[in-house]
Amino acid sequence: GLLQSRSANGPVLRTKVMDYLHYTARVYNTYAHSSLLNQISTPLQLEVKLHLYQAAITNCPFFVQRDQQGNMVDEVPSEVVASMVHVMSDSVYLPGDYIVNKGDIADCMYFQVRGSVDVVVDKELNVVVVTLSSGAYFGEAGL
Repeated sequence: GLLQSRSANGPVLRTKVMDYLHYTARVYNTYAHSSLLNQISTPLQLEVKLHLYQAAITNCPFFVQRDQQGNMVDEVPSEVVASMVHVMSDSVYLPGDYIVNKGDIADCMYFQVRGSVDVVVDKELNVVVVTLSSGAYFGEAGL
């Protein structure tokens, strides 16, 4: 099969894939999510995605201008939010996965919905600089 391998990494890779599949089935039903979005009309897809992602964008300091007291001065136009959610997709990562590597060319921004993400500057030293949690965002600096 696909994961049958004679290499030393075969069993490790097989375990990692099975862990991923078990996790996504338990916590985030990837199949049901993608199946639902593929079966509904484009306008309804947009409505569902707005429901899922709009708060992540409109609450993100990167997109919202605030005054010195923290009051919102200028909000993200609804057309921009709609354009952004249209291209947004979900990703699931397991503990130990590297989402972005130093030197990668940035092509997206991440909005963290669940769990935590450790920021590690040097893979060799594996020193956690900061831990991000739900509501955090990253990747915007490279865009």
